[in-house]
Amino acid sequence: MMNYDDQKADTKIVRIDFLLASCSTLNYMHLLLMLSLTKFFGPLITMIKAMLMDIARFAFLWFNEMAAVSFMGFLLFSELPTFPDFYAAFILQFEASLGNWTMKTYDGFSIGD
Repeated sequence: MMNYDDQKADTKIVRIDFLLASCSTLNYMHLLLMLSLTKFFGPLITMIKAMLMDIARFAFLWFNEMAAVSFMGFLLFSELPTFPDFYAAFILQFEASLGNWTMKTYDGFSIGD
């Protein structure tokens, strides 16, 4: 099986799709810059930027909180089959934070005799 380097040496493949993607990205950024200078679209684009920054702040804080709770669950309850590793603890906390309260992971658990 040939990898990309072997194909590049043999057939001289030019990846024009990367060039087109970067040019179209620059064109859209230029269009947004030009639209932000207009009287109608300028305030709308400014509001969208502010809302995206608020969403980014929330996502950063939410991810940090999810990681902290997952680490705590993994460290405290690693004996349970529900928390075998950090990834499983994170997925469980992520599902719970999105409203998945089926509690299928706790089926068969009993406290005491």
